[in-house]
Amino acid sequence: MNGESRKEECPISESSAKSVARGAFILLISNFIVKLIGIFYKVPLTNMIGELGMSYFHSAFEVQQVLLTFSLSLPVSVSKLVAESASLGRGAEVRRIFRVTLVTFSAIGILGTGILILGAPAFAAATVSVKAQYAIIALAPSLFLYAIAATFRGMYQGLGNMVPTAATQITEAVAKLVFGILLAWLCLRAGLSDEYVAAGAISGTTIGIVFSVLILIPLYFLPATRRRMTAIPNGGESDSAPRLLKKLLQVAIPVTLSSFIVNLTSFLDLFCISNRLQHIGMSEDAAAAVYGGYKSYAQLLFNLPPSLIASIGLGILPAIAAAHVTGRAERRSGIINSALRVTILFAMPCAVGLVVLAGPILHMLFTANPAGVEAAVPLMRTLGVASLFACIASVTTSCLQGINRLRLPMISLAIGASVKLIANYILVGIPAIGIQGAPIGTNLCYITIIFINGSVLIRKAGLRLQLVQTLLKPLAAGAAMGIFCHLFYRAVAGPLGSSVACLVTIFCAAIFYVAVLVLLRAFTEEDLSLLPKGHRIAALLKRIKLL
Repeated sequence: MNGESRKEECPISESSAKSVARGAFILLISNFIVKLIGIFYKVPLTNMIGELGMSYFHSAFEVQQVLLTFSLSLPVSVSKLVAESASLGRGAEVRRIFRVTLVTFSAIGILGTGILILGAPAFAAATVSVKAQYAIIALAPSLFLYAIAATFRGMYQGLGNMVPTAATQITEAVAKLVFGILLAWLCLRAGLSDEYVAAGAISGTTIGIVFSVLILIPLYFLPATRRRMTAIPNGGESDSAPRLLKKLLQVAIPVTLSSFIVNLTSFLDLFCISNRLQHIGMSEDAAAAVYGGYKSYAQLLFNLPPSLIASIGLGILPAIAAAHVTGRAERRSGIINSALRVTILFAMPCAVGLVVLAGPILHMLFTANPAGVEAAVPLMRTLGVASLFACIASVTTSCLQGINRLRLPMISLAIGASVKLIANYILVGIPAIGIQGAPIGTNLCYITIIFINGSVLIRKAGLRLQLVQTLLKPLAAGAAMGIFCHLFYRAVAGPLGSSVACLVTIFCAAIFYVAVLVLLRAFTEEDLSLLPKGHRIAALLKRIKLL
């Protein structure tokens, strides 16, 4: 079937550029809120239970992420298939995809929960300590619950509705904050040891996903959802349930393996770093404390920009898939170019801020252990650079998934992860480098992934980057912002105090960065369409000849 005939079969077609931008922006804002709530969750938690307790917390989380990989990949897989079927006008097939996914992966979620409960002692012993098993058990039910939530989120996203995903992510984060802090406080008040306090704290994550499921299921039966489903014509043949499951697995398995590689790398990283730190003379508890500080202080903020930018990938993937399956190469290329440009525009100031203001930010957030925080400052500076690379790698992965190059992200991630593990093993084992080798390995990992993904997008998707507009202008604005941050903070830190000066600097630097971008004419009208009232902003900039 050629591209033209496919277009004729698409009564609802893919989302308009405006709706794609709106969906991506909704997920971007929700992710920002979720990560902000996450900081308010982990910062007081770290101050409450200390680095050793947080090492149990992070150990349980890393184990859970490995087994949770299939559920975490479901929204991507389901949204891609739903978007493709909807764009071809196969309404019955959309509904069948949802039913097949819900039944199949709920069963897999139940199996995963059982494995996590029964294997908790062994999993914990393979990480920092067998004491982490109680936190692992507290997380076990989340595997089943995430499978249900992911199926609903994927269907809504595939239909172009990002609001349910955004709303439940925020609800989940709030519940995790409230119940996690409350349970940790109650455990501390009862005089329980660190491992039980960590289990209480991480129980908030399981409770949070319960709230998500309780919202997502009723939403399916609302009139608005039913109208969106019935608006899809029932034209064209609908594949059988076994064939749809096969198609879903063909998408889900490579996506899952890609996520599995990331999570497995984090898990192996935990073992590798702890082992190599002990190799250079640290005790088990000292190595666990150093790793806990690295994860709790430096990596907490490093994860913020990539998590935000990942929402752009989630928002554009259904649109790229719809454009690809209907043979609209020009639209597909335009979405990819715009996504990369917007990613760099957003990620650049985050990376610069983490590098230049690493010390003030960490000391502002964490007050219980000044020495541990100071040791994390150089780690965060190095991770600040990596955050830019991680953002670009994330979006290029979504682009490849959208054009059905599903195995390539898995290959690039595997190669990048191998580079990271080798670098960590070598560098962390050198006494003069130690834990600083971990963020260096992270940089090398994402640089490798970008190189591989970018090469494929150029060859297979016709990607033609505008070097000046996409890279050089944001880089120039980021460099100017970095100089501004450094000088401004030094000027106001004395009279205002470090914490207030840090907040004021961040606010002023953001304004400065946008102003420099406007002066450099780094925005395009398509980029501004991602913002609320973006067309009005574009019209204003055109009137004053800055667009």
